[in-house]
Amino acid sequence: MAQTLTASKDTMVRGDDPNRSDFGGKDTMRVDDGAPKISYVEFPAPESTGNAKLRLYATGADRLPFDVHVVAAGWPANVTHGNRPALGAKVGSGTVVHIGWAG
Repeated sequence: MAQTLTASKDTMVRGDDPNRSDFGGKDTMRVDDGAPKISYVEFPAPESTGNAKLRLYATGADRLPFDVHVVAAGWPANVTHGNRPALGAKVGSGTVVHIGWAG
């Protein structure tokens, strides 16, 4: 039976604005090819997970690749580029190819 999970928290860090920490709670997360950006999303862990599907909605038609990594729980309260959680194992990747839902 499919289960839809809503993110419990999110944030983003930017390499060109390393001390900024007010990205959490925005209605969009940038993953474009401008300044280096890393978006973080946390989901509540279900009882069991055989497979998981991350769906992204693209607002631009640029062909941009993305990777999905595991990150340890317990992020700092105000995540910045300097104190961001380390990226763990890569568990997926893809390329946004059109405006609309991907994944």
